[in-house]
Amino acid sequence: MERNRRRDKDVPSTSHTVQGVNVSLNDFMKLAPPIFTGIDSSEDPQRFLDDIWRRCEALGCTDHRAVSLASFRLEGDVVISWFESRKRARPVEAQWTWKEFSSMFLDRFLLQSVRDARLYEFERLSQGSMTVDEYDLKFTQLSRYVEYLLPTEEWRVKRFIRGLKSSMYKVMVSQVFPSYSLAVDSARLIEARELEDMTAGQSKRPREEGQSFRQQGLSAGPSRGRSGRQGSWVQRRFRQRPSVSGSGDQSGSSGTQSLV
Repeated sequence: MERNRRRDKDVPSTSHTVQGVNVSLNDFMKLAPPIFTGIDSSEDPQRFLDDIWRRCEALGCTDHRAVSLASFRLEGDVVISWFESRKRARPVEAQWTWKEFSSMFLDRFLLQSVRDARLYEFERLSQGSMTVDEYDLKFTQLSRYVEYLLPTEEWRVKRFIRGLKSSMYKVMVSQVFPSYSLAVDSARLIEARELEDMTAGQSKRPREEGQSFRQQGLSAGPSRGRSGRQGSWVQRRFRQRPSVSGSGDQSGSSGTQSLV
């Protein structure tokens, strides 16, 4: 902590072009920000940036102050050496924006193989059996790795709608949504309506099946009665012809039937 305090004195604390407040290191540390070493294969550089930015945004700090605070959570020779070298390469008076820092950070620590895998996963992403909330979460997570594919809010909305299941896509594709959040809310409403219709249909089906079964039972009784009477009539019409006396005719006529 003492090392962090010394480093904090060397970071400019004034903001000239970015609105916000200059959050103190103590306030930032109270939110338990994550650390990043650059040598642990389980570390996710994008998640580290997201977690840091979420805390800085909650505190309302300036854009370049967020970069300074993020640098305090870089630990280990690899990542600190990288940051110091990039800082020396910039003019002293130049202020880093968060976007610039994030881009350089990912270029260095996000492996190309991981980038390719995330890109492939995002291109194939569709709602499938996921709920709208689950699809929205997956879409948001993957879109962080491919922001260059979604340069505007309009593109983001169109890609989200394209991945929805068919029933929602048909309803939403012709509509215009000024923001991504409004598109997600609309999809949630459609999903809720579909769930209500499905529930109503399932509760109605047993009643219809019961009525159909009773109707079949009523119509089956008379049919069996007619069948029984018809069978008796046939049996009466066919009778065994009496055997004719005489040895010559007995073999030929034995067992034959005639219609009375």
